[in-house]
Amino acid sequence: MGIPNLGAVLGPAIGLGAARVVACHFSVMSADIGSLFNAGPSVVQSATFEEGLSLTDLGGPAIHCTNGTIDNLAPNEAACFEQLRTVLSFLPNSGTKLPPRIPPSDPPDRLCPSLRTIIPRARNRAYNARALITEVVDAASFFEIGALWGTTAIVGLARLAGSPVGIVSLNCEINAGALDALGSQKITRMLKFLDVFNIPLVQFVDIPGYAYYDADFFGDRAPRVWGCWGSDAGL
Repeated sequence: MGIPNLGAVLGPAIGLGAARVVACHFSVMSADIGSLFNAGPSVVQSATFEEGLSLTDLGGPAIHCTNGTIDNLAPNEAACFEQLRTVLSFLPNSGTKLPPRIPPSDPPDRLCPSLRTIIPRARNRAYNARALITEVVDAASFFEIGALWGTTAIVGLARLAGSPVGIVSLNCEINAGALDALGSQKITRMLKFLDVFNIPLVQFVDIPGYAYYDADFFGDRAPRVWGCWGSDAGL
């Protein structure tokens, strides 16, 4: 039924607690107290004889907010709850309902003169895709998800004329816009999220190709690139 399932890491999340939060539709970690791992420092020390590990060393924000395990990072507990409220404001109560629409505070017919200059005339020059997104959607409505990982892609939630929409864009300031495995994985996750909650998708497409690295051919990364546009995304 697609009931919204959101999680926040507001301290050490170990074992089953760690497994539950990473299975959520959206997750956020507090930078000052959050950590996530399968086993604590004492267990790791007894197994590997590695001493002096802290909770942050094992599974702090620098690890899990940059590898896709946790979606977003917040400076403290209060900011975590604020992000959860923001995400919930875009979602229906279940996947059987439509997402909530609010009266638009931004005129749908407003002019956007800056769109003439955000994208440079020279095709080999990068531009700020986030500036483009925030100009197109309702003012102050764009909420980015996963900004610290899969940085070749930009995804999030926003509103158009008060209605929730999902945002997918390539980031031409990273890898010259070439999509890599982690960026593909982030897009795949976002497409599934939008499908569950009946949220329409707005795409900003500007991609010169795919970026492959040596490690991609010796692991499971390469299929993720094609999976974001194929059967893995349910398309």
